[in-house]
Amino acid sequence: MDLGEITPFIRYIQIHTTLDSYPSPVRAYDCRLLYCIHGQADICVDGTVYSLTAGTLMFFPPDTPYSLKAPSEQELQILFLNFDLIGGSSRQQPLPPASEKDYDPSLAIRPPKIAPLDRPVVAMCGEQEGKLLEILSEYQQQAPAFREKSASLLKCVLIDMVRNWNAPERRYPEAVRKALEYIRENFHRQLTNREISAAAGYHPYYLDSCFCRCVGVPMRQYLIRYRISQARRMLLLTDSAIEAVAESCGFSSPAYFSKCFRELSGETPGEYRRRERFRGF
Repeated sequence: MDLGEITPFIRYIQIHTTLDSYPSPVRAYDCRLLYCIHGQADICVDGTVYSLTAGTLMFFPPDTPYSLKAPSEQELQILFLNFDLIGGSSRQQPLPPASEKDYDPSLAIRPPKIAPLDRPVVAMCGEQEGKLLEILSEYQQQAPAFREKSASLLKCVLIDMVRNWNAPERRYPEAVRKALEYIRENFHRQLTNREISAAAGYHPYYLDSCFCRCVGVPMRQYLIRYRISQARRMLLLTDSAIEAVAESCGFSSPAYFSKCFRELSGETPGEYRRRERFRGF
């Protein structure tokens, strides 16, 4: 079966703002998608430990043992989504994950083999956050055909996740990987190409040329886009003032933040927040 033939059926979607750790493995009965909105946690899936940070999207199929460890002193927001890859199952309501001793394998809904979704997949997919939040809004409002629209949105998310996984940043040159990592860890500060290049250990002109060739945009433009993506998250999920959002995301002034936001989004930060919250966020 081909990836393009999947018809997702969603049973559960919710943002968990505080999570209890699962020190002992549990297993899910259907496919599970985790998207880290804010904070950091370690998740052990089938014996392999992954670090979930903001923008990380993780998929694993049913019957996969996993445990979660979240720092108790840190705020954490993770969106959980349970679904089938192929719709049509008679089960409508979700079954919560069960411990190893309580897990009943006969209740698992196992999808057909569709590589790479027959095993855990982890990818940086911060650009998919808007679609995931739109799915959440659809399930909250339950407008006509909300299931069908949500299934289409989830299919797009899964396809893009697989594309990112198949063409991951690990195939970028070391210089670009280091620059991306430094930007994502320090976007909230005032950054220059010279500082990013020094952290990566390369000449600014060489690194920017290499970055543009691999990523498609110069470092400065990528930095602004990444800051805007983080700002969208804050606008949707917090009540922070526009000025505070601008400062938290590394913009030199609220005016410059609004200018960049309008250029990329076609609207001001305030207009974006009002429009999205009107839709149910």
